[in-house]
Amino acid sequence: MVCMSPVGPYYPRGFVPLKLYCETHVVRAWPQGFGDSKVGANYGPTIKTQRKGMQEHGCDQVLWLLHDYATEVGTMNLLMHWTNEDGAEEVITPPLDGTILPGVTRSSMISLMREWNEFQVAEKPFKI
Repeated sequence: MVCMSPVGPYYPRGFVPLKLYCETHVVRAWPQGFGDSKVGANYGPTIKTQRKGMQEHGCDQVLWLLHDYATEVGTMNLLMHWTNEDGAEEVITPPLDGTILPGVTRSSMISLMREWNEFQVAEKPFKI
């Protein structure tokens, strides 16, 4: 079972959609690195970019890209609901290719959405 509930304003702007800063020059994790592990080296180098997104652009978090492909957000995995090129409703999330954390929330959401069968669910690379 997955239980979700508001826990207070985690971000300074409160309960509003997050504003994401898309970083195109700094890479959080490279293939065959350790982007899929909880290690300090995945977080320390992100502080400067996070600060830039907040101070210069008023954003809450960084959406990390790898060659313009979405990977994950600084504090969360990324799942996008959209209408795909074939006109079908789909939730898409980057694949577990070693550059993102294999989050339990990500896994649970994928499993639940596939069970509900309301729309397609895909784990594949995608550009913003």
